[in-house]
Amino acid sequence: MPTIDTAVILAGGKSSRMGKDKALMPFGEASSLTHYQYDRLSEHFRHLFVSAKEDKFDGAFPILEDRYEIASPLAAIVSVFETLPQADAFFAIAVDMPFTGVDAIEKLCRLAEESDADIVAAETKGKVQPLCAVYKRSILSVAETMLKQNVHIMRRLLDRCVTVTVPFDERHFVNLNTPEAYRKALKTLS
Repeated sequence: MPTIDTAVILAGGKSSRMGKDKALMPFGEASSLTHYQYDRLSEHFRHLFVSAKEDKFDGAFPILEDRYEIASPLAAIVSVFETLPQADAFFAIAVDMPFTGVDAIEKLCRLAEESDADIVAAETKGKVQPLCAVYKRSILSVAETMLKQNVHIMRRLLDRCVTVTVPFDERHFVNLNTPEAYRKALKTLS
């Protein structure tokens, strides 16, 4: 794995389309999507954390609690940099993206190391995946300003920072946002 040695699984969302907390839903042989993501990423990153509003996992993982009340990936990313002052960059992935391959993650991390870009994000069919990206500390002032302005659209952060995107096949970036998507993913897994 490249020298970006910190990764964060974003698991603090509302899961409104799913109808229940998808971070806690079982996946494959894992007791939850979060466990599944953590298990598969733990051997590739020296520092691996779960970002959430609180420790809803009974101490199973190192948790970075969101410092902001609003449930937003932007708030989570700012919280990560505030909580980990030693981290100059980290890889972020949504808990509901279990099919994103390690090879894709390695590619994003390597490009982030070689590039002056603030953000290096996956892209599928022209759609940027801001919750599968490397974020550098250089985004922090822009992100903090957006938080103060109550602007939480991740695309705006990408537009306001130097962002490089890397195209990938969309099948690796399926989001499990609905019960139907979850059921399909379970079939794919088995």
